[in-house]
Amino acid sequence: MYYFFSSICQLRRDFMRKSGARQICLTMAACLFGAGFISGQELWQFFGCFGTIGMACMAVSGILISLLTFMTARFSSIFKTSEMDRIVIPFKSKTVTMLTGIIELSLMFFIYVIMVAGVGTLSKNLSGSRTIGICSAFIFCSAVTAVSLKGIGEALKIFGIAVPITVTVALMTAVGATVQYGLPTIHFEEEALGNPLISNPIASMLSFVSYNFFCAVGTVASVGKSIDSKKQTALGAFAGGILLTTVALLIILATRTVDGAHYNELPLLSIAGSMAVSVKYTVAIALIIAMFGASLSVFVPIPEYIGKFRFCRRYTALCSALLSLLAAVLSIFGFSNLIGVIYPIYGYIAILAMAGIIVNYLKAIHYERRRQ
Repeated sequence: MYYFFSSICQLRRDFMRKSGARQICLTMAACLFGAGFISGQELWQFFGCFGTIGMACMAVSGILISLLTFMTARFSSIFKTSEMDRIVIPFKSKTVTMLTGIIELSLMFFIYVIMVAGVGTLSKNLSGSRTIGICSAFIFCSAVTAVSLKGIGEALKIFGIAVPITVTVALMTAVGATVQYGLPTIHFEEEALGNPLISNPIASMLSFVSYNFFCAVGTVASVGKSIDSKKQTALGAFAGGILLTTVALLIILATRTVDGAHYNELPLLSIAGSMAVSVKYTVAIALIIAMFGASLSVFVPIPEYIGKFRFCRRYTALCSALLSLLAAVLSIFGFSNLIGVIYPIYGYIAILAMAGIIVNYLKAIHYERRRQ
């Protein structure tokens, strides 16, 4: 037992001392802990409604995302590249590269739309005014656009502030709800069969992993490119996976503690409201921070991609602002509706990209061994 705890303490010291591991972990959290995840809406639709088997699938998802993070970061480090097509496409093809880029950009954009919709929904719930919700969405888009133009360095600073706050508040609220209301019963919900895109827990798991990581590839690669240590990369991916799984399972449990919480577009906010007004507003602030971090994780790479075109390179700020404006307009379709449709569709498409990451990683290992 002594050696076990000594090992755990050593791992913790290594993690805190090595910035590479922290960057990988924080990047994973920032890319995944968005409005859908932290609020519980996404977790309920993909896992919570399936009962025990859904929670088991969530745990497996954490492992798979950790492995994909490690593979992507190592590939980027070995070849010193963050180009998405090199990471997800195992062969040379201009057509496939173009299609992959289009799919990646569109997914990142739609995730941004969902985050904006989350801001509008949150503001509307707190104020009771649809107008305030719409105005909040536009203000939020302006802030994201301004920061995204400063690049990944500025985004990483925000991740370092945002992730600890959002994770701490989400965990405290989830644990507090479980303590206050007791452990809930976990059972299969009939509504799980309502969405034909994710009516099976295994399909939901694969879709969840692929769309989440597909939109995070660019950001993870940008960070992993500068980390040469395999140990730091593995430690960061491992820590990120544990964090992801722990927060997810606790939020799913908390969502079941309050009757009808999952019917709310922001379940965690509903749970917090049942506990105390102060808790409700604390969770609301944490959700906004989470939405901001997730928005940056998907929107930061967009100016870099569109900069490949002459007009967009010359007017990057204008193009980014127009995309943000479009995101604000599209967000009126609704937070939970967008999650239930956009995520599964892109998830199934992105499974091919996940296979490509695995193949390219195996090639990278072979290349690294030959070089040594």
